[in-house]
Amino acid sequence: MNLRSFAILAVLPATAWGQSSFDDVRNQRSTDPFAVSACRDSVATEVRSRQPMAGNVQVTDADASSAGSTRTDVSGKGTFSGTAGAAHDFTFRCSYDLQKQATTSVSVML
Repeated sequence: MNLRSFAILAVLPATAWGQSSFDDVRNQRSTDPFAVSACRDSVATEVRSRQPMAGNVQVTDADASSAGSTRTDVSGKGTFSGTAGAAHDFTFRCSYDLQKQATTSVSVML
């Protein structure tokens, strides 16, 4: 094996590893906004189902974190206006199944 062949073999695995890492990061970044958006919608639906007079349901803070290769967990805070316009706070937790592209385990603490 000459020096040129060795250099090509040495660069190949590093290039493949770099591409794989880039793809993993890109896939994670593209998943979190979908998970947050889906959980935001599910949380608003849950608040309205438990408080039918709730108006202007808003998620004010949401943090997504990876929970393995198939799930993203989202937790956060929000507000809604109740009767007579009084503001009420809530916290929530939600899981987003990456394979099913659906929310699961939505819990809202009013």
